[in-house]
Amino acid sequence: MARALLLRVPLWLAACNPTVSTGRPTPAVPPPDPSAETGISAPPPFEVPPPDLDAVAAAVQTAVNLVPQLTVTPCFQAYASLLGSADGPCPHFTQTGEPSTWLGTCERSDGTNFIGALTEFHDVAWVAEAELLEPAMNTFGPAHVPGYTPSPTLRATVTGHAIESVAQVARDPGGEARSEWTMNADAYALDLVDRGLRARFLRVRGLCDASGPEVGPTPAWLWGVQGPITPYLDATQLWVDDGTSEGGGVRQTTLEGAIDGLAAVAGGAAYDTVDFVDVTMAAEALGAACAREPSGRIEVRDDEGNRWPLSYPSGDCDGCAELLDAGGASLGEVCTDFSPLSRPLMPPVDP
Repeated sequence: MARALLLRVPLWLAACNPTVSTGRPTPAVPPPDPSAETGISAPPPFEVPPPDLDAVAAAVQTAVNLVPQLTVTPCFQAYASLLGSADGPCPHFTQTGEPSTWLGTCERSDGTNFIGALTEFHDVAWVAEAELLEPAMNTFGPAHVPGYTPSPTLRATVTGHAIESVAQVARDPGGEARSEWTMNADAYALDLVDRGLRARFLRVRGLCDASGPEVGPTPAWLWGVQGPITPYLDATQLWVDDGTSEGGGVRQTTLEGAIDGLAAVAGGAAYDTVDFVDVTMAAEALGAACAREPSGRIEVRDDEGNRWPLSYPSGDCDGCAELLDAGGASLGEVCTDFSPLSRPLMPPVDP
């Protein structure tokens, strides 16, 4: 009798209590159609257009060519020219000596305005200890310099210059042609010498631009290349001291970061940004399996933020690699002349 009553549960009761079974299959409910209420159809799935292989190759080659041309010197010299003797109360130095720091806004009697904040270092041993102790003195040196032993602390001769700045210097004396210098960046350049080991470190992260008769035509971070670029790049170069200042071509160069603004450089490319991810170029004399291409990854970015990666070594030692899409499928081959990465980085010339 109880079983018979269970089979006669009214449908209205089952609808109110979903835990009660009616014994009938539950019909599938289709998902709601947003166009039924709004009249607007859902957009089609977004498809990333395939990259232009020739433009990708041009962007990578442009970035590679620029690496040995990067230098802090024109930017630093333009600042030194506008700073002058700095004998008066402008700029407002909050610290003098090593390092020197100024902060705030002021105007000199000659019409030179200092705006922002800047710290300048002529002792850059702290940069060498942070950036070169491990890769140079504890890894490269013991591996390639005869008799070299690692060191827990920095014990090398270091020369160079560094500026950390969010500042502008502008000069407009009596309404004459205006000179301006703007640096929104951290920039370090130094050389290290230690017991047969040589190292060079360059950090350029941000923008520097200068113009006007007071400082001359000064492109950002470059000599003789028109068009401002904005690197966010660390470059480290290591070699064995053979009696020459640049290691006779037997060098190891490591890059980490990006170069932006490539489309503005004369002979540049349609893709504006190239990223270097743990990229190392080394001579065969230093144990490299291939001296024609680096190890690591290079990514080309388009204006939409899409990334197109190239991974090295390719296995063929020909400077070519497969360009991959987001799913890892090959989109074609991109070839690059990487020989500029074997050239010496620009030295840290003190302005």
